[in-house]
Amino acid sequence: MPPLNNIEVWGRRSDLGEPIEPRRRLYLLYEGDHTERLYFSPLVALLNRKGLPKYLAVSRCDRTGDDEGASNPKSLLELAKTVMEEDAFSEEDEIAVVFDADIYSHDSSGYLELLRSCENVGVDPYVTFPAFELFLLLHLEDGYERWIAPHEAEILENRKTGKRRYLDRLFSEATGMNPKGNPHIGDLASSYSAACEQEGSINQDASQAIGRLTSTVGLLVQHLLES
Repeated sequence: MPPLNNIEVWGRRSDLGEPIEPRRRLYLLYEGDHTERLYFSPLVALLNRKGLPKYLAVSRCDRTGDDEGASNPKSLLELAKTVMEEDAFSEEDEIAVVFDADIYSHDSSGYLELLRSCENVGVDPYVTFPAFELFLLLHLEDGYERWIAPHEAEILENRKTGKRRYLDRLFSEATGMNPKGNPHIGDLASSYSAACEQEGSINQDASQAIGRLTSTVGLLVQHLLES
């Protein structure tokens, strides 16, 4: 079974509800099976209702079969290469991979090698360090000042207690939601402008992510707004 045989397209529709044929597509691959999906689906739907992106449709690629759990960044890159080999993929299309960089906490050279590999094949990486919940916290009013800045050391360490890491528990404290399965995670998407703005308070250079509070997901959102 091919690893990406279920591709859902999030695209704009006419007033009659018919799909508007996009000029090109952005194929979106992300690491998590739950949190990222809960966020990106309503985000793109929200943008579509605003007529955005104007010329780009977002295609979410589902992993299936033996690749269903292939969330390691290197596996995502290999899956991205698979997408490029599909007949439907055109030269103008894009591929974005979203992943947490904490797996490379003690392997910065391996991380930089991964970024170079993405560049070499034309894949755009969007990263968080240590985890995607950091970007979600930026959607809250004063999210950076209230929830991130005072806990920077603890977030960077992101120690695991029981089955949950520090950032996971901090997000639940701030929102009352478990980021791994609460469907209301998608409600945060309505505050994407605040998240993009507050992301400027932390590192947005993917090449400098290891050991620094980092999110470049807001740059991906900004790309969708401008495409």
